[in-house]
Amino acid sequence: MHKIKELVSEQYDIVPAKFQVIQNVRFVYGCRCGEKPSTTALAPFILPKTQVTASFLATIAVQKFEDALPLYRQAKIYKNRFGVAFNDTTLSNWMIKASEKLKHFKEKLKERLLENEYIQADETTLQVVNAHKGKATKKSYIWLGVGMDKYKIVYMHYANNRSAVAATALLEGFSGFLQTDGYAGYNDVVKTNDMTHLAC
Repeated sequence: MHKIKELVSEQYDIVPAKFQVIQNVRFVYGCRCGEKPSTTALAPFILPKTQVTASFLATIAVQKFEDALPLYRQAKIYKNRFGVAFNDTTLSNWMIKASEKLKHFKEKLKERLLENEYIQADETTLQVVNAHKGKATKKSYIWLGVGMDKYKIVYMHYANNRSAVAATALLEGFSGFLQTDGYAGYNDVVKTNDMTHLAC
């Protein structure tokens, strides 16, 4: 028999996540001459003094922020599926430390946003536990600036209020065309930075 043609059919498959522990082995060397022992260097960790790799940290962040999977549920999954007893406090601390690592990128994003000539801005409510001395019923806000021409960047600024101070924190230093829904909270920053205020 000789092959006439090839027929291809496709099936969906998934490779399940695999939890692993990486061992970093270092050696200590000593000299018989009496000098102090020397230890080989440890490769830098993404978060010093923690046991999380960059890959695991990225997985936790994606599951929390993209897939809306709370940290306490992630901790439960790691315990039930992989037998690793993380708690949500540990995962939360890793997320906080990771966000501190990203401050430089956040600052650079804001710089790029303000280099645009045309920005759209708006604010939306957000419920944050303990943002108002334990009163979870009070509203916090995410203030958004969106670059519309030179750099198409979406920049978010958190504030626990809807005052003009938050608008100033978001847009201070920008001069160009600002488009909003007409909320008066933007008026101060528009006047002091010589912007052209566009209607929604």
